[in-house]
Amino acid sequence: MATSITPEQLKALEGHQRHKDISTQWVRDIATFLRLTPNGDVTWAQKRTIAAGVSFHPNSQDYGEWITQMTATLKGQPVWDGIDPQITPENLDATVDFLNTAGKYDEMANLIYTLRATRVEF
Repeated sequence: MATSITPEQLKALEGHQRHKDISTQWVRDIATFLRLTPNGDVTWAQKRTIAAGVSFHPNSQDYGEWITQMTATLKGQPVWDGIDPQITPENLDATVDFLNTAGKYDEMANLIYTLRATRVEF
């Protein structure tokens, strides 16, 4: 059973390579989805503006900033899936597996797109 993640565990997770890779891929996948999906919604258009930058210039993005913001949304959530509170590679891997299985990466990336979209004005 997962337990609430601590600030130390959040920091360790943020630096974990698998977490970085999966988070980055979700940012890119959502950008592609938004860019290719027609819709007239203003919120969607704001998100699509952000997604266009990611889609058309994927290597010029600061994914570290996205990952930091995405990971911060986990604060206090029951996602630490280790047997003990020790920060070990096994516990980090188990947590990444838990986040992936529970659909948290999709949730985190979508939330950050939504938060960033509020800054885009038309």
